[in-house]
Amino acid sequence: MQIRTIYQSLWANAYEGIADLVGRGIRYDEKHEDSRVQQIVAKMHEMSAEIAHDEAIADQIDTVLNRLVGDWVNQTISGTAPPDPALIDQALNALTESGADLDFLTRLRQTADQLRELRRILDQ
Repeated sequence: MQIRTIYQSLWANAYEGIADLVGRGIRYDEKHEDSRVQQIVAKMHEMSAEIAHDEAIADQIDTVLNRLVGDWVNQTISGTAPPDPALIDQALNALTESGADLDFLTRLRQTADQLRELRRILDQ
């Protein structure tokens, strides 16, 4: 059994479709004799790395913000001091480390659309 995110699943389904067309060897890093196929394989691997990177950013932001909110709620309920400043710093760092633009979710959605379109083409 494999557990994948939506984006990982879309990528894997598209990559399997490509492998069905050009040969299963690409799944095992075998070079294909057609340079165009190699370009497709390379692009798919780049896309996989981008998905992993953007999902890691989303996870980091989610984790830090959940801790911050939880800390804030707990301290509000207990009537103690405001949230730990270190948590606020971590939240700020998580948001700024994701790059100048926080548009990684848009990139993930666009990647998903590209993979769905690729799979549609492969299924024809």
